[in-house]
Amino acid sequence: RPGERVTLAAEAGTADSGSLSYQWYNAFGIVPVPIEGATGKSYQPDTSEPGTGVYLCMVTNTNNGLTSEAVSETVTVTVAEPQVVSVGIESMPLKTEYLVGESFESAGMRLRVRYDSGEETLVTQGFRFEPAVFEQAGTQTVRIVYEGRSCGFNVMVKEKEKVVTGIGVLTLPRKTEYKVGESLETAGLSIRAYTADGGHFDVSSGLDCSPTVFRTAGNQTVTVKYGDKSCTFTVKVEDDTRVTGVTGSTLPVNREYTVGDYINTTGLTLQVNTNKGVETVNTGFTYTPRVVTTPGTQTITVLYGEYSTPFNVTVKAK
Repeated sequence: RPGERVTLAAEAGTADSGSLSYQWYNAFGIVPVPIEGATGKSYQPDTSEPGTGVYLCMVTNTNNGLTSEAVSETVTVTVAEPQVVSVGIESMPLKTEYLVGESFESAGMRLRVRYDSGEETLVTQGFRFEPAVFEQAGTQTVRIVYEGRSCGFNVMVKEKEKVVTGIGVLTLPRKTEYKVGESLETAGLSIRAYTADGGHFDVSSGLDCSPTVFRTAGNQTVTVKYGDKSCTFTVKVEDDTRVTGVTGSTLPVNREYTVGDYINTTGLTLQVNTNKGVETVNTGFTYTPRVVTTPGTQTITVLYGEYSTPFNVTVKAK
């Protein structure tokens, strides 16, 4: 491993009591090159950087001016690259929310890298990531790969905002007939939104409808809003009020007539009893007779639907 100490040693002996000297050589090339200062029985090669070195030692015996030499076998020393055993996210990138079609940005991200030597370091570059471009909306996992090891984290990808130019009703609600007083039910309602790029998309939630309660009978227009756009549809509203009886509440102002006069009902009000309570009305009724023909007390019958109530008038002869 880089920085790990390695000691090479040469053992030599002589039978003639000569003097032995040592020289270590770098034997990586064709011609060995002596290593300056490496003149001892042992030698510690430089292991600070990864790589491969080949070494040998030459021993010289000097005796009475004569010399003889012996060369050792070569020794190969390999300093291996540290191997990554794991990577993890030390700090997240600055940007973790994207729109569909945007590219991943790694600015601000740091990885903690652990080597087989036990060493750990932080890196901000030299890794690859996938996906590089986000093609669909939703939660997306970004995978970071460094030196064959990987880790990941999630980012949020949103649809690009579309410019809506208009909307129309696509499907009506399942319920389109109501009674007075009932609330609008939007189940089944959907609209189609048209966009500036010529496309469209359908929406069935987040719609604002009005009115939400039907107060009057007849065909009612319901307005649907989506953003600042609106469209309408029509529902039928029926009044289920039933009349159960009618009585006079206030008599007409004029109750004295001459034979041949027309009845004037100004001031007449009726108390109408319904299944929902009591109402006072001054229109919507008919009466008979409309012209008085007989002197004396005459009964006028007021009709309201299928119910009636009488009042008397006094008739004078001409």
